[in-house]
Amino acid sequence: MRASFALHNGTIDGGFLLHHGELLSLQQILQLHSQYLKWQTEENWGLGEDYHAEYIDGPIQPFWWHPSRLPLTDNSGDGVMIDFAPAPGGQVGQIVEFDHEVGPRRVFAASFGQWLNDLADGLENGEYIYYPEELTVGPPGIW
Repeated sequence: MRASFALHNGTIDGGFLLHHGELLSLQQILQLHSQYLKWQTEENWGLGEDYHAEYIDGPIQPFWWHPSRLPLTDNSGDGVMIDFAPAPGGQVGQIVEFDHEVGPRRVFAASFGQWLNDLADGLENGEYIYYPEELTVGPPGIW
């Protein structure tokens, strides 16, 4: 992850990584993480009993938000986080899908590098297509 951000530092012009949203810059990651910390402090958002995540698939701590998760993408509150405090059986640095309505959903990559490799493999295998403009009409499941 460090090497990727040293080279690219997010996406250019708000480009999306599939439906996950824009890959944030380091500055955006720190700003969003700071907002989460503020919300957690002011409203007990995240670690409180009222914000227990229920729809988890994989080794993710059952909290809506955890200070050891960093947001990597944003798509109107949904996105991807890197998890540095996984539940038992998880891997430090695992990539977690986050839904703004239910919290963390699932682990879909063991690392940032694996996630990027999976995306590249999907492009090479025709699972995804690169489309320079917003895709407004097309077959279902094509990004």
